[in-house]
Amino acid sequence: MVCRNGYSCALTTEHSQLSKASGVVVSLMGLPAEPTAWIPPGYSPPADQKWVAIWHEAPWYFNEHRPYQYFLQALDNIFDWTISYREDSTFNEFYQKGCRYVKRDKRLPLKKNKILSKKTDSVLWVVSHCNVTSNRDQYAKELSNAGLVNVTILGKCSESGKKADDAFDSLENYYFYLSFENSLCDDYITEKFFDILKKNVVPVVMGAPRSDYERIAPPKSFIHVGDYPGPEELAQYLAHLQNHKDEYYSYLSWKSWYKLECPESWPACQLCQKLYEDDERYQDKQIKNFTEFWNKKKCYGQDYTNSNISLDNF
Repeated sequence: MVCRNGYSCALTTEHSQLSKASGVVVSLMGLPAEPTAWIPPGYSPPADQKWVAIWHEAPWYFNEHRPYQYFLQALDNIFDWTISYREDSTFNEFYQKGCRYVKRDKRLPLKKNKILSKKTDSVLWVVSHCNVTSNRDQYAKELSNAGLVNVTILGKCSESGKKADDAFDSLENYYFYLSFENSLCDDYITEKFFDILKKNVVPVVMGAPRSDYERIAPPKSFIHVGDYPGPEELAQYLAHLQNHKDEYYSYLSWKSWYKLECPESWPACQLCQKLYEDDERYQDKQIKNFTEFWNKKKCYGQDYTNSNISLDNF
């Protein structure tokens, strides 16, 4: 693999090359309940070898699929670096793949009337993962039952079970899209949000705290459910925006001033570069207590206001 940044690294899945590798990437998603069973018995990593943990699911996944606390404790003193959706990882922005929204030098003109003329329906949500910890299904149902905006729900978890194969072809006919995450955790913002930002539709988000969205998205580019006491109050605001087109369009006007810039291929080339540049290869393992590192970021159960920490996730 030769990267645009001038660095080159060889990638392999051959375990016979383990002792020769500069870096070893381990997916936490694929580890067995006995997490150290994949380490060769008696294996002692070379002093300059970096071990990297990679994961992209929120804590609920691990809590449901394996003995949680024991699993984390078994990862002590193994990993130097991390790759995940978390902001405090060595390499973060897992779902945005390192891309950033940056201010344009010159304003890009948008066809406001053309964008608004396409709007024929209120709210769309495509969902296939049901009964998740965030309780997003119930929130969407109550939003619809408020009777103030029409909420179209498609996919495996919808009452009709109607397939959503072509739903995104007509996405810009809707005013809003529900970008609801399966878990309400710090930094946990998945690809659905970034995909929606690329379209002329306003995402309504449920997931990480508002401040996490503000860190990665342009100003006034989304609506956060935590800003409203409940689904009915949110429905009132969405209905208000539908009836006040200029106010609605203010949530899309950022597209005139911001653009998406993507760096070197993510994450392989950035990891490759860091393996070359790291000057502290002989230090002790950086993550001595993996449980402590894991718990630095919090989850909030079903509290979409991101106020009350849920102990069930830890």
